[in-house]
Amino acid sequence: MDVKTGSRDAGVSSKSQPFYGWRIVGLTTLAQLFAVGCTSYIFGIYVEPIAAEFDASRFVVTSGMAAILLSMTLIAPLLGHWLDKHSIRNTMAMGALLMGLGFACLSQATAIWQMGFVLISAIAVGAAMLGPLPSSKLVTNWFSARRGRALGISTLGTSLGGFILPPVVAWLIISIGWRGSFICLSLFILFVVLPLVFFTVFDKPRDKGLLVDGGAVGDLPQAVEDAAAQDVSISAILANPSFWGIGLCVGCLSSAGAILLTHFASYALEFDITLTGAAMVISFYSMMAMVGKLGFGYLADIYDKRVLLRIAITWNSLWWITFLNPHSLHVMIAGGAILGLGTGATMPLWNALVASCFGRMMFARAMGYMGLLVLPLTLIPMPLGGFIFDHTGSYFLVFQLALLLFPLAFIATFLIQIPQREPSG
Repeated sequence: MDVKTGSRDAGVSSKSQPFYGWRIVGLTTLAQLFAVGCTSYIFGIYVEPIAAEFDASRFVVTSGMAAILLSMTLIAPLLGHWLDKHSIRNTMAMGALLMGLGFACLSQATAIWQMGFVLISAIAVGAAMLGPLPSSKLVTNWFSARRGRALGISTLGTSLGGFILPPVVAWLIISIGWRGSFICLSLFILFVVLPLVFFTVFDKPRDKGLLVDGGAVGDLPQAVEDAAAQDVSISAILANPSFWGIGLCVGCLSSAGAILLTHFASYALEFDITLTGAAMVISFYSMMAMVGKLGFGYLADIYDKRVLLRIAITWNSLWWITFLNPHSLHVMIAGGAILGLGTGATMPLWNALVASCFGRMMFARAMGYMGLLVLPLTLIPMPLGGFIFDHTGSYFLVFQLALLLFPLAFIATFLIQIPQREPSG
């Protein structure tokens, strides 16, 4: 009787004001904006000034990006285990603290090796603790029926980081130098992002006396949740066909995206499309990816996520063909924009499928190990494209071979088995 009364009272209170879970979504959007934006998107802006400052080769400086990505991916399994059993809020706060202190240290670096050490030990680790994995875990805890649209909004942060931060950072470098820009990033993360995370993030709706989705069904009792969090082995995750199906599918799609973002500017020059024109194609691609995240995130709450993923894969494969015979810049812009719409499906559907197949209690661990599966498929196209160009004098074969990734991704979706009832849900 008491339990029922408590649930009913919580349901009433949750309806008297906007569901706090949407504030959680907003906070995770901000967290991913800085975690991803301050690593993946602004790195290239610093290459030239830092190379000039330390008289370092471009190879040495640009290796920092690969080191960041590798470091973030390698700690993901450990981070996944930690998040499934410990405070998400404290983890994200520690990540913001590490990033803030890391940028402060970068501003004082006197040698290129010092910058490399800080990037790997503070920036990469901090971004992993603040960014996509804990954010997705947090949103998964707060939402069930509306999880797809919540994840779609939350993952917008990764795209917004690429849209907002590069021009801001470029302006800061021109105005106060690259060291001053690092100090500005440090101060904003330490005095804005960190307090927001620490004082407003709650791991579960129950911590605020609320219910999942703001509806009538509450979380599991704490003892049951703790047992579920402890009672899952790595072998159980790896033995699930869905793990391989989702991972291979996402890996193939990420590989195609890496080819486009890494090699398209050089490839476009072969067809007399200027660098400015190529940048416009990538810009429209990125903007429409944000629309795709929102749209497919919303649809994931209504339709079979596997079907949506197959639609996105088929859509992308058909429009990828436009890159094999670029008639004009306008065709390329249209192709990039429509391709971005389908590419935007990847992140929200990835998170939503992992949540449906493994449940909230195993979500972070499954995502962490899946990152190791996706990593090589994302990294290989970067040097492989350069190798093919060195031997053929063209990137055309690279984009031809990339077309094979889509049928492989489509086949991988048939390994995904969504249980009728979400594990531990």
